[in-house]
Amino acid sequence: MTRNQRAIALLLLASLNAFGFIDRVVIALVTEKIKAEFRVSDLDATYAELLARGATPVWDPRPSPEPGVRMAFVADPEGNLVEFIAAVSSPAAPGTA
Repeated sequence: MTRNQRAIALLLLASLNAFGFIDRVVIALVTEKIKAEFRVSDLDATYAELLARGATPVWDPRPSPEPGVRMAFVADPEGNLVEFIAAVSSPAAPGTA
């Protein structure tokens, strides 16, 4: 995405956001503000620890559009978006536990 395309996208998103249609995660995705993605084994504990250490909450842990995955987003001190993902453990089949 060129600088001009990004500027146009930001203006469009800003106008949509004024009506509550767009949130910080979508804006960050379009403006390429995601800094990193980390896979973790315990998403809820990781998210709680990050908040305790001062990260800014963006999206609390929730199901991802990708099946079998949960995700959460925080912002670092510079406002960059950081994504944390974890596989959803599937329950054991009956009679196999």
